[in-house]
Amino acid sequence: MTGRSNKCQSDEGFKEFIELIGASDSIFSLVCRFFHKLRCGVAILDLDYNFLYVSELYAQILDVSRGHLVGRHFFDLFGSPMELNIFEQVVASNEAYRGYDYPLVYRVNAGKDGQSVRYYDWMLVPLAVCGRQPQWLLLVQRDVTARRMRETAPCELQSDVSALSGVIDVQLGRFICFNPAFSRALGYSCEELQGTSLQELIDPKDRELLEEQLSLLRKGQSVKGVRLRLRRKDSDYRSFYWSLSAISEEGIAYLVGRDITDELQWVGQTSYLERVRLVGEMATVIGHEMRNPLSSIRGFLQLLLYRRDWPAREEIENAIRELDRTSTVVDRFLDLAGESPKECRRVNLNGIVEELQPYIQVNATEGECKVMLDVHPLPDMSLDREEMMQLVLHLCRGILEAIGRGGSLVLRTGYLGGKVILLVRGIVDLDHHDGEPRSIRPEDGQLSATSRILFCQWIVDRYQGSIAVYEEDLGLSVVVKLPVRTTEEKLEADSQ
Repeated sequence: MTGRSNKCQSDEGFKEFIELIGASDSIFSLVCRFFHKLRCGVAILDLDYNFLYVSELYAQILDVSRGHLVGRHFFDLFGSPMELNIFEQVVASNEAYRGYDYPLVYRVNAGKDGQSVRYYDWMLVPLAVCGRQPQWLLLVQRDVTARRMRETAPCELQSDVSALSGVIDVQLGRFICFNPAFSRALGYSCEELQGTSLQELIDPKDRELLEEQLSLLRKGQSVKGVRLRLRRKDSDYRSFYWSLSAISEEGIAYLVGRDITDELQWVGQTSYLERVRLVGEMATVIGHEMRNPLSSIRGFLQLLLYRRDWPAREEIENAIRELDRTSTVVDRFLDLAGESPKECRRVNLNGIVEELQPYIQVNATEGECKVMLDVHPLPDMSLDREEMMQLVLHLCRGILEAIGRGGSLVLRTGYLGGKVILLVRGIVDLDHHDGEPRSIRPEDGQLSATSRILFCQWIVDRYQGSIAVYEEDLGLSVVVKLPVRTTEEKLEADSQ
């Protein structure tokens, strides 16, 4: 009954309009059928912008009854000062207006699909009798929201994709509407996110940038390619890449973005690997520059050994051994530019640590540091002996540099869970230090890209092991884990 009453009321208003222009009942019937069959919504308004007639489809577009619209003022329902200006120009000029992909906000309810902002192709035509001034307005609207969404962001209205979209109030910075992917990306339900302001979610470091973007949007300028970090419900921050199209007449902005957190992490890892590659290239140049002077020094020391009366033969022999070891280090750095074959054989890490103790003690003595060994039984492993010696030496020297003068260096070995473990720990002496060791890793937790630690990381990676740095109140520790099974498999492969 309600629908019949609404229809009769609307058609009566249209019939009055037909009678006013002097048309017959047959023309009324013909025009009425024509309007009802159109694929566009049709409405007739008086010059005060009140609805005299609306077609069935026009009411369906707004998801209301026809009777709800007839007699109502257009700008009580939707529109803005911009549309009011268009209406006034049409009346004053007696010329039609056409708009395409035009956004309108229906003020009564959210409309279909929960969208308070929808897009229309629409036309406003002045109607007059016998060439007089306009007496009525013919309004034709077609809802093209779905088409616009498909053209501008094909995936953004799908709930199972990562494209995020929404509409914000640029004055208050609050969300008006958004798609399900947006709420899922932030971990909130749609109800929790509705009406939330960007200022509540933005990373404090990005608040100034957000205010700059909102200021541009309030001036009607669109923003493209801005990166902002928003806080998820679990307090984790995610990075988003946004583009915002301002609709200044409505005071809103259409937002499309995507979560780029994982991409940024990948870029960071790639950057780290690029630094490794650059160090390899630098090592090649530096290594070749060092070889000639090292060879010259070694040759000079060998000449001194030929003199039987030279009193410091033992010191010269030690110096030659150190030069040989330095040459080996240079060769290893040259290998950073690419994989080199390992000369693996069965060795025991305890033997390597004990053999290197005198050399480590020399380095420690220069800084008035103490060295303590705590070795436990270990299985033999398939290792490149020279690589392991360089690993231990570089770790010890790096720790000694970090703890400063007067500290203690502890080397501990152990076997746990199928892995040989090497712990190198540095303890600060408060009498010689301010209490905080120099960090050997950057803020992001990755190992520092210094030559010593980088070289150690490279060696450990070759054996599919792991290396971790732990900073403590009075020192720091480096823990290296080498899988025994992997090294045994390498030994078997080498023997074959």
